[in-house]
This record gives sequence, structure tokens and C-alpha cells, in this order.
Amino acid sequence: MPIKKYTAVIYADAPGADFEKNPAAYIISKQVVDSKTVLNLAMARGGGVAISVMPVK
Repeated sequence: MPIKKYTAVIYADAPGADFEKNPAAYIISKQVVDSKTVLNLAMARGGGVAISVMPVK
């Protein structure tokens, strides 16, 4: 059975992001992922990450 591929749209903290000093600093990126993909994402103090996952067409 082939491994399904997905497009992940990642909304992550940018370098220098901080909830008090620079709360609007974020980066939007896209990456093709599958069930074996590991995402190593750094989060700022008080920050976070959101990921939207859709099947690759």
C-alpha cells in the first residue's frame, strides 16, 4: 500500500517572535508530508503553531 502524501501549510513563530515584544512575527510555509514526517518547529515564548493538512492532488 503506497504512503499517502499531504500538503501541510504551517503557520509558525518567526525568529524574534515574542508575545510581549513582537507578537505579530510569524512565517507561513508549505511542505509535502506523509505519515512518517517529523516536523521540528521552534516556538517563541507564549507562541504556537497551526498546521492545515490537505491531500496532495
